[in-house]
Amino acid sequence: MKAILLIFCLFLIHLIGTSQVSIAPITYSDKPYENIYFDGSHEGIQPAIRYQNIKWYPKPSKDNFDLQLIAIEYARRKKSLLPVVDGFAHSDTRFNYRSAIGVSYESSYKNWTNKTLFTAGWATTNAPMNQTQTAFYRRTQPNEYLYTDLRTRFGYTPNKTTHISFGIDNQFFGEGYRSLIQGDQVAPNPFAMARIHFWKLEYGLLYQGFMENDTVNPWKFNTTHYLSFRASNRLSFAVFESVLFQPKDVSFKRGFEVEYLNPFLFFRPQEYSIGSTDNVFLAAQAAYRFQNKCVYAQVSIDEFDVTQIRNRTRWWANKYGIQLGIKGNSGKLMYRFEGNLVRPYTYSHVNNGQNNGHLGRPLAHALGANFVELLSVISFPIHRYIIKTFGTFCLKGYDENGLSYGGDVYQSYVLKPIDKEFNNTIGQGVTIRKMQLGSEISTWIKQLDGKIYCQFGLGLIWGDVPTKLQSNLVIGIRSGLFQERKLF
Repeated sequence: MKAILLIFCLFLIHLIGTSQVSIAPITYSDKPYENIYFDGSHEGIQPAIRYQNIKWYPKPSKDNFDLQLIAIEYARRKKSLLPVVDGFAHSDTRFNYRSAIGVSYESSYKNWTNKTLFTAGWATTNAPMNQTQTAFYRRTQPNEYLYTDLRTRFGYTPNKTTHISFGIDNQFFGEGYRSLIQGDQVAPNPFAMARIHFWKLEYGLLYQGFMENDTVNPWKFNTTHYLSFRASNRLSFAVFESVLFQPKDVSFKRGFEVEYLNPFLFFRPQEYSIGSTDNVFLAAQAAYRFQNKCVYAQVSIDEFDVTQIRNRTRWWANKYGIQLGIKGNSGKLMYRFEGNLVRPYTYSHVNNGQNNGHLGRPLAHALGANFVELLSVISFPIHRYIIKTFGTFCLKGYDENGLSYGGDVYQSYVLKPIDKEFNNTIGQGVTIRKMQLGSEISTWIKQLDGKIYCQFGLGLIWGDVPTKLQSNLVIGIRSGLFQERKLF
């Protein structure tokens, strides 16, 4: 108890002082490659906190007033309201298109900041699994969708050591193109987060609410805490612990577990103490920067038994994922090479009220589980244009005949085949291999405060399905919404 009171007192001391801080954009087209350089922040936690120890002075704005509806700047206060547009035409096996309009609002006053994005649009197809899902969408016709999206993030930063934020938004953990902890392809969700920075450490506490299209278990909650350590200008690593629980089921209603609000306890012992079977999740990540490169890794652990791993039994409940990657630049050329693998049944649970998902999509990697993936992205500028090329290969196992082979996080592991207690391998079930190659050319249009782009790709699918060659062409315009950072 004395230790807890001491830590709480230190937390209150951190609230003394002033410093202007803002939050990185709610949406972004690419996780910035400049993260290969060390800037003193804990970059594996996104959106990143961006410190601005400067004052706002009255001066002519350099923004484009043709599009800016409201822009007010004066001492330590800033407000802006901007229109945003999005649209594309996409052709593969059929012709699809999407269009949307919205507004983006930003404000800062003293130690408070807010970023809000509201959009509404119409499309002929729902967003694919690897792209950011909107908050609300409704199917009006077989090939027509109406959707609205709302994201807002309030931040309060009394000084350079403490930051509190809350709102409706996504989080992203890791240095990779993908995340095995929590990605940003799911719909925005309500959250509250506190981050405390001291010495070379950062402690974070995150509360989230997730939802499913289920009348029995519509809501579920997640509590995450992490400790990030910046060992040097080159090396940093972090550890995470999360618990995902449902407030009620068919026969029992317990509400929100107040025990999980305690930021100083490990969740697994607390879970046992209250007699629950909630879903506890562990993870770790590390990054090492040298010259103009960054090598990074991430490990996620759902469940495991060291004895079973040592004996190589391939037990079904040894559920984990591994990510390894490198990113960097050579002159103006920027590159990333990454590999991800996730064992069968990882992220799944007894029911949807305890699995790692939100509104029908995995919280971590878009492929869910039971897969291995290799990807590469190369980007380079030519005059006013940015050229990106990408390639990916994945091997994934899908479920069949109502049985779970561990690929769908929304399939209960209770439904696994009788003979799958052991000898579970990645790709089991209906095995499908997919390879994609593509490129994108884009240019920034200053008058629109956005970019126009063109993408072309080829894909080959084979395995336990008929071999199929696919091609697609996308032409679009994009400003402050639907900033998909996933090329594939």
